[in-house]
Parts: sequence; structure tokens; C-alpha cells
Amino acid sequence: HKRDDMARYLSPLLHAGQTFLQKNNTTNVPLYLLATGGMREGLTSDKQSEILQAAHSVMRLHSGAYSVGQQERHARVIPGREEGLYGWVALNYGRGAEEQSHQSHGLLEIGGASMQISFAVPEPQADEEDAERVCLRSGEHRVYSQSWDGFGADSTRRRMRALLVADAGGADAVNRLGVLHDPCLPLGEAGTNLDYASKNTIIGTGNFSACMDLSTRLLASGLLTHPSLPRYALIARESSPHFYGVAHFWFNYAFFAKWGPGYDPHQQYDRQRFLDSATSYCTSTSDEIPWKDGDEDRDSVYTETRCFSAAWMIAVLHDERYGFGLETRRGDGGLSFPVTRELEERANWALGAAALVARHGELKFCPSDREAPQFEAAQDFLPSSSSENVLNSGATTLASSPFGSRSSCSFSSVFGPTSALVSLAVVFLLVGFAYHRNRSRRDLRTPRSANGFVGDVKSMA
Repeated sequence: HKRDDMARYLSPLLHAGQTFLQKNNTTNVPLYLLATGGMREGLTSDKQSEILQAAHSVMRLHSGAYSVGQQERHARVIPGREEGLYGWVALNYGRGAEEQSHQSHGLLEIGGASMQISFAVPEPQADEEDAERVCLRSGEHRVYSQSWDGFGADSTRRRMRALLVADAGGADAVNRLGVLHDPCLPLGEAGTNLDYASKNTIIGTGNFSACMDLSTRLLASGLLTHPSLPRYALIARESSPHFYGVAHFWFNYAFFAKWGPGYDPHQQYDRQRFLDSATSYCTSTSDEIPWKDGDEDRDSVYTETRCFSAAWMIAVLHDERYGFGLETRRGDGGLSFPVTRELEERANWALGAAALVARHGELKFCPSDREAPQFEAAQDFLPSSSSENVLNSGATTLASSPFGSRSSCSFSSVFGPTSALVSLAVVFLLVGFAYHRNRSRRDLRTPRSANGFVGDVKSMA
């Protein structure tokens, strides 16, 4: 992902959008390129700037069709907190969760590099530092949003493998043996080596209990340098009792529905059935897993990640000391997934950003805002390159939530090598597809696109 790659990446997309706009006699449509966790985690600030400047140069070549503004606003790395706010908007604007149940819903999201939690906060608890004003058709909301860089499914799995290396005596010991045993793979399954400099074989031991223990250790150590997770019980009592789990929360829940006792993934979250089904699959041998003909998951590159991802999800949701503290049992209604057609199409933060542009004419949270608020700059998150960097610390977790913090913790932490994987979330906010010259009408619509966004955002204006 180099500066010189930007034209090759972006030009086909920009040309396609420009062709569409020309057919509709539309010009000067707001265009934003927003980069998220992969850029925050994997690249230094200087490297981020180099890539974004190159991207904006490509965007300017198409300025006849698009309004590309200044690079600082229209091509940038957004902090995770801002990403979480856009995700909350995507679920709640217009005909979304808010209007279906007459109350807003919270968001739980595990992406590849980061994790986000966001929910509406009652006015008395809405501290300016914790909650942002967000204006939807239903009125003004105060929304708490927090992000945990390095807590995404891919990033945490790399940390898990580094922890396994440390537990096995370090890289030299593992290299001499030539094998690394991974409890987060079914018994006997060969895994992908995430350390490209190593030629060791990864073999699964099918010990899901040990895998969950690893996840708890990773959660505890990660919170030494990150804000603590808010407590669900306090949120449910004071604010949003219901949350939607998106991205890897949903991917994992849908995957394990077909194993062991199984369950209907379209119903509300059932913790025990999810745990039983994940345990059944993850403790089996590769030959014992009853794959059905035509099941696309069988050959998916993501399948080998599912056991660890499930263990991480359980730790985040349910660990009593470090986690979200969700104690959902069947029928409690604390967590479900955006499985209806309308909500499934909203399970992406980028649509929330597009909705705000459609609502306010530019990317900001309320009409009176001059622009989107300047949150604390997205920080570089570059873990140590040494897989044996075990941090023994008595530092307390960082508290940054209006709904409680965690007790202090002391745990070993291993930060493995981080490859500079750049996940540019290119947000072509072509919400001006039917952009009337009379902007007061805000009659903007988004067509079905390659990334699955469908919506008539006119309804929220």
C-alpha cells in the first residue's frame, strides 16, 4: 500500500461514480475518503499523511464531478470514536432501529483492527467529553462512543499467536521444535502462519477452554493501555437496554449456528447455545466436522479464525472483571443482530457517514456544527516487533465511560509483530445522486452499490 498505488486503486471507482453522475446531470457531489483501524494501527503518522495526500491528489483530478475540498477534511484517518458514532447513526437514522422500536439502539462492533461501542446517553449523564451531539430526524441525541484500537479480530489474533510463542519458551524454542500448537484451532488442523519470517507449522489442539483463557489474558493486558469497557448493567438501567452486534459479532454468531446444538441466528443472542456450539466445533478433529456439500465456509480463509474470534467475543461480552458484563440469557433481549433486510444493509459505519452528509449537506453531526468535531487525533498503535515482549505491570486500566470503570489489573501482555495492513475505508458519499439544485429539499438517494448499501435517505431529511 504505497503512495504510487493510489491512482490504480481509486481511479476505477471515481470513474464509475463520475459516469453515474453524468447520466443524472449531477455535479459537485461531496466526496470523502475516510481511513479507519488498519491505518491507525499499522502505519506511522508520516506514512498515513503520505498515502492520504496521494489519494487526495487523485480525487482532485475528478473535481468536476465531486466536491473534494481540502485534504485535511476530505481524505483523512478518522479516530475510532468518530467511526463508532457513524456506526451508531447507520443503525438509528430514518427508518432504522430507532423508528422500528421508538428508541435508539446501541452498537457493538468488532472489526479487523479495532472495536467500537456506542450508545445514546441520557442528558443528565451526557458529559461533553464522553458524549457527542448527533442530530437525526427524530431530534438531537447525546451519543457516547469509544474505540479500542488493536482489539479487532485480526489484530488480537496476531497478539494471541505471539502470546503462544512466549508461553512456549520464546521464538528460539519454537523454531527449534518447528511446531506451534494452537488451542484455537480444531484438533489436528493446520493453521496459517501469521509470522511471515517463520517457517514453523501451526497445529491445532482443539482446546477451546484454553483458547478462552488466552482471550481473557489478552483482554486484561490490552486494557492496561486502553479505556476500560463500559458496564452493560448500568447502560441498560440508564440508557440503551438493547444493542446490535455487527461485523465479527454477527459473522461469528451466524457461523456457529450450524454446529453442535445449533440455534436460529436470526433470533436474539443466546449465550449458552453459542458457547455450546462453538465448543462442539472447536474441540472436534478436522475429520469430525460434518460439513455439508456446498457450504462456502468450508474453503473460506476466515474459517480458521472462527474459534479464536468466538473466544474473543465471549471474553469481550461476558468476562465479569474486564468485559462488557453482558449476562444475556435467552429472551433477555440485551443483544441481537441486524438480520432484517433494512437493518442488515445498515450494518456498516460508512452508511452512517453518508446519512449525515445527506441530512446536513456535509459531514457533520448537527446543522449548527461548522464541521465534524475534531476528536483527539488518531494515534499510532505500533506494538513491539518482539514476540517475547512480555509486559509485567501493575498499571490500572484507563477509565473513560459515563457508566463505570474496571478495577485495577496486573497481567502479562504480549504484543506481536504488526504488519502494515492498510484497510482504507473509501467512503464515496454519493448521496447527491439526485442532488437537486434546491438544496433545501435534501432529496438525496443512494442506489444499490457493490458494498451492499441500499437506502432512501430522503426519508430522514
